[in-house]
Amino acid sequence: MYTEQGRGTFVGPKSAPQSPRRVPVYQQIANEIIGEIKAGAYAPNRLIPSEKTLEQRFDRAPGTIRQAVAHMRELGWVFTVPQKGTYVSKPEDWPEG
Repeated sequence: MYTEQGRGTFVGPKSAPQSPRRVPVYQQIANEIIGEIKAGAYAPNRLIPSEKTLEQRFDRAPGTIRQAVAHMRELGWVFTVPQKGTYVSKPEDWPEG
């Protein structure tokens, strides 16, 4: 048995293979929307669906959807205009890769 900082306690030798980390739900949602942006489902400078619509679509709590939108905003995929909504950023503002 051994413990790794930030990962937890494990049973077995340290060299044993470990399952990959699970991707948080908010990141899964963000990744799906980013994929749709890349595919052209949402055009630059156009609104993405509202948080309420995304809550219903993904059947998740408001906080999870807010986290997903915040994550996309931090990465540069979208920007938010208060009282207006969240828009797709221009392609030149998208992260590389």
